[in-house]
Amino acid sequence: MATYDAIVIGTGQAGPSLARRLAAARMQVAIIERGRFGGTCVNTGCVPTKTLVASVKMVDALTRAGKPYDLVVLPEQTHRLEGGSLEYVREAVRRYFTEHLKP
Repeated sequence: MATYDAIVIGTGQAGPSLARRLAAARMQVAIIERGRFGGTCVNTGCVPTKTLVASVKMVDALTRAGKPYDLVVLPEQTHRLEGGSLEYVREAVRRYFTEHLKP
């Protein structure tokens, strides 16, 4: 059975950097992650939300400037949206337009 000097639970914001520092100090480190590496913020929270908001702001700017645009989800990207995520993104964009972007 393997033995470790430290076990880092979760790969969210602090997990990977903590594991790296411990390993640099010559400690035997194990990381336990029940979901996706990077945690909620990177995979489904902060980063995707900021990307969505930036995209919606760009569409709004194009609309206000009278510039033509097309909103496209490429087929190779749709597999990354699990379960109801694609529908969630569509609903979030619709809600943002109707609630925040008044002409």
